[in-house]
Amino acid sequence: MTEAKITGLPPEKEKIPEKFSEMLASPNFRKALALSAAHTREKGLEAGFDVDLLPDGSFWIDEVRGGGTGSMDNGELIAYIDEPRNETIEAVNYFGFHIHTVIEDVVVPSPDDLDSHFSNKKKFADLQSEFMGIGQMKEKGKMKVLVVSKPKYGLADDDLKFYEDELDRARELSQEDVRLLLSTIGLSSLVIKMRI
Repeated sequence: MTEAKITGLPPEKEKIPEKFSEMLASPNFRKALALSAAHTREKGLEAGFDVDLLPDGSFWIDEVRGGGTGSMDNGELIAYIDEPRNETIEAVNYFGFHIHTVIEDVVVPSPDDLDSHFSNKKKFADLQSEFMGIGQMKEKGKMKVLVVSKPKYGLADDDLKFYEDELDRARELSQEDVRLLLSTIGLSSLVIKMRI
């Protein structure tokens, strides 16, 4: 069973969207999360999955994939979650999730994470998810997830450069520092502490 404690809800949001809570509670989401966590724990590599929202309001998770030590590029298939769906049915990219391999208390999205999910570049426009989640393993059975909401406007190269420069300058960041830095480039975030 997956338990989740949500902290740091942005002031502009009174509560998380009901659909997001529904996703967190779905059996297939919990299965995909557990498979990703097991892969990262066992192999020391990133792992993740995407959740699509179908027109009927249901969620669909194609597959869980394993990546490398610092990215999800050129990953391997770990497992299929849902049956193959009819590709003629348009779906909304709802939640893009992956687990970082580092074991620290602070979850920090890389500039590449932000660029691939929220860039204003044309090539990424159709890939943008409503939410991006980055998990970080803690002790066995526990994970911290930073969830970032899709901005009203895509991130420009200057936003990403500012974010990267600020990360390079920082000696030590708390989770609140990371959330504040994200907010300076127009990104709203919250933290979920999960037991899986």
